[in-house]
Amino acid sequence: MNPKNALNSIVLTLVLVSLAFAGCKTAPNNTAGIHQLDLVSLKDNPVDLGLSKLAKEIEYIPLETRPDVLLGSVKCCLGKEWIYILSRDQRVLLFNRSGKFVRTIGAQGKGPGEYIGAREIQISPDGTLIYLYSTPTNSCYVYKVTGEQYCHFELAYTAWRFARLSSGKHLMIAPYGDFTFTNEGKFLYYIQDSTGAVIRKYPSENIIRMLGNFSIGRFFITTVSLLAYVPFSDTVFQVDKAGEMSPKYALNFGKYRIPNEAHNDMGVLMQNQHQYITDINLIETEPWLFVSCSFQNEARVGFYAYDHSPVQSVQNTKGLIINDLDGGPNFFPAGSDGIKEVYSLLQPVDLFLQKKNGEFENKKFSKNDARKSFVKFMDTLKEDDNPVVVVVTLK
Repeated sequence: MNPKNALNSIVLTLVLVSLAFAGCKTAPNNTAGIHQLDLVSLKDNPVDLGLSKLAKEIEYIPLETRPDVLLGSVKCCLGKEWIYILSRDQRVLLFNRSGKFVRTIGAQGKGPGEYIGAREIQISPDGTLIYLYSTPTNSCYVYKVTGEQYCHFELAYTAWRFARLSSGKHLMIAPYGDFTFTNEGKFLYYIQDSTGAVIRKYPSENIIRMLGNFSIGRFFITTVSLLAYVPFSDTVFQVDKAGEMSPKYALNFGKYRIPNEAHNDMGVLMQNQHQYITDINLIETEPWLFVSCSFQNEARVGFYAYDHSPVQSVQNTKGLIINDLDGGPNFFPAGSDGIKEVYSLLQPVDLFLQKKNGEFENKKFSKNDARKSFVKFMDTLKEDDNPVVVVVTLK
């Protein structure tokens, strides 16, 4: 990577938090305490390492199937007591940790206590509050786990993503678009409370734009941690409960970083994106940081042990770590409690297809009891059942 481009990329990201780091002149990879993630290592020398090296238990939780609760594609949050589901038809459903349906949260409509067009779902750290972001109304609806609405407020700017902070009434939001105002300056993140007041904006001298007037910010969220990231930049920021940002991870793309000049030409970018490392995803847990990206049209996955050692690339199948724990479906987390539980969702029809193709036959497994439990689970599952939540407990 050209040193000048590297420095520009680092500065580009750091200025997002210039209020907190106004005097910062040092590149992140020279700053004590910042973890360097060499993404180039994800494409080189993957090791033959199965799920059993990282995990001690795996559990399959089939969500109860009933005539009034039929689910297809869903979004999921996993708490200590509950499983929270946002369905494709934008219903919010609560299940217990055994998969039994408990209740519907709120109702769709324009009346008191109702919501319209939920797009995203999040939960509070203790699992008692549920956050919904509505695209049609550009609003946040917050519900209690008992089903009643806690509060509702409109967002100050159209949002691309949102993340809850410590209070049930405060959000950090990544607006959608090029937010450059004569009197307000440039910004890509801001904090808002439930009264509609914008408490803080994070100014930026430079914002990476796609197609000229389109900018994005994203979050990596667990129930106990929050990371903020501007795609194509080199720094991932930790966000504390008060909304303060500090650099936590410095990403090294090497020569595979998308050049700045490609951002404004979608045709060139789409044609050549396989040459670059893209689609970065980070999932934090206590023992490991799970890392994934895309390179040459293939998913690359690995993990990092927070010890300043290289990111360990793992041999994978379609972006999934080989499941040698019970010989069941391969796995890579879609979410985390931030501690030692990671989870993903599976559709029964996909499990049946894998079984039909013989993918579970003669597959290595390390735990006999876990293997028996998986076989029993498959014997009771039906192809048209609701999705299955796969929960993996790490060592």
